[in-house]
Amino acid sequence: MRRIGIDVGGTNTDAVLIDDGRVVRAVKAPTSEDVTAGILQALTQLRTAPEGQGDVDAVMIGTTHFINAVVQRRQLTPVGALRIGEPISATLPPFCDWPPDVAAIAKGAIASTEGGFEYDGRPIMPLDEAAIRQTARQMRDQGLRSVAISAIFPPLIAVTSSARLRSWPRKYRMRRSRCHRIWAASVCSNGRMRRCSMRR
Repeated sequence: MRRIGIDVGGTNTDAVLIDDGRVVRAVKAPTSEDVTAGILQALTQLRTAPEGQGDVDAVMIGTTHFINAVVQRRQLTPVGALRIGEPISATLPPFCDWPPDVAAIAKGAIASTEGGFEYDGRPIMPLDEAAIRQTARQMRDQGLRSVAISAIFPPLIAVTSSARLRSWPRKYRMRRSRCHRIWAASVCSNGRMRRCSMRR
């Protein structure tokens, strides 16, 4: 198994390529202000090395930058939140338990629509495609660049509904912008993740 481990520090970003438990390449790059550029530079160094050729099974990033951003209330951007699971999830809307000052920065357009599944695969309600399209237009008009889409028992919704939903955000992108989104079903097991988001 080939894995890449990345540690983003205050000064340098270190990255290693591990092949079957053995470190085969280690590189260092300056940590950039936006964090992303430093990570990409380290990854490029690994991929252009002779040992870096071939597929990688996993990339893991460790850093305090995410925590620092929340603690310091810096470099946070608004995120749209779409939850699929009405009427069961209506009691607790997205961002309801966030610290008010963090929510004031990160809270973009939010919406909850009918859909989702019971743990045994039975649908809670039919997927409300019209409401989802309306939400996509609203998020586009707000200029949001990040959208979190979650659902009740998302691995089940991934099998039945993702084929239709995955292409929709592309239809509502603003010109010269890129809307980032992450699907709960792709990063968690059954019922393990309450919310997820992706930041550019």
